[in-house]
Amino acid sequence: MAGEWPTIAEGQRIDLGDVVCTGAVRLTGRVVDEAGKPVPLTQVTLGPQVPPEAAQGANQRLRPNPNHITRTAVDGTFVARSGLPFGRYRVQVMDRRVAPPEQVELVRDRRQEDLTIVVRGSTDLPTITGRVLDEAGMPVRAWVHAVVVHGERPNSSASGADGRFVVRRPDGEPSEAATLSIVADGFEPTGSGAPIPWGTRDVELRLKRARGLSLRVVDEKDSPVLDYRVHLLPQGGVGWLSGDAMRERAHGPFENGTATIPGIKAGKWLVIVDFPPETPFLKKRETIDFVEGGPNLFTLRAETGSRRVLRVVGSDGEPIRGTRVQLCDLAGRKFGYPTQVFGERLWFLNQWN
Repeated sequence: MAGEWPTIAEGQRIDLGDVVCTGAVRLTGRVVDEAGKPVPLTQVTLGPQVPPEAAQGANQRLRPNPNHITRTAVDGTFVARSGLPFGRYRVQVMDRRVAPPEQVELVRDRRQEDLTIVVRGSTDLPTITGRVLDEAGMPVRAWVHAVVVHGERPNSSASGADGRFVVRRPDGEPSEAATLSIVADGFEPTGSGAPIPWGTRDVELRLKRARGLSLRVVDEKDSPVLDYRVHLLPQGGVGWLSGDAMRERAHGPFENGTATIPGIKAGKWLVIVDFPPETPFLKKRETIDFVEGGPNLFTLRAETGSRRVLRVVGSDGEPIRGTRVQLCDLAGRKFGYPTQVFGERLWFLNQWN
């Protein structure tokens, strides 16, 4: 089970009430092709057809995990990492078409289920295999994307803890080679360079660790501001997971007002700096260009602004605790029942996606 809170203030205590755990099924299985041969080192996703209901309880905000993702071993077998709530699930295998039925029903009467997933086509399709390593030769978890030379659709593979990957040529594609691109958290994206023929084994792909980004925040008198929090969002059409909009990259207090964030890829970034509510500083947003070979220290100036105290009360005049207040620029439009107001996190996501 998991819960999500946009922000948790320092020292805040959240009462989850009675956490009611739901029943679940322990799932194991294997993935094979239509000839019965195992499909190794591929990602299996089980997504509920109907989102699981939230467990009931006072102030309950925990829910069963919506999707369950696991990876097959070299013999094509897999084990779900946690129990799956009862219900109907859609089965997906990365870059492969699942043969009917594409669904599985998990019922209360069977707390242990062993599933055989059959994918279309043959595992005899040409592959490129290898490992993703860092500069010191240590394995790296990464996404390996194969773009075939003649422009057919790409295939992808996720490398495991040992860095190993297997990329299969798409069904029915005539290409003889593919160019690989590799993406991993904390490393610069890279490519294989020249196209690699299908059937190549033991390719070594080396990644370069991304540089550290340093931010120094000063006030209007150039004195360092020691306490703040940093969020980063990539710009320029680069996609990101929604969780990145909430992920805090650094949290003060910082010596001399300077925060260092390791593993930031080169490119344009929107820097969002939040300050404690007891300080006079306003939230800071600034776009920086973090280029290869350029400076890695950026100075941001904190600004002050006017503040007002807002008191929220009910129709009886009694104060209402825990109310979230958001100020919005309506650009001259009226505020009414059909008006939709996004939180800042969703606004940033919709702005760039």
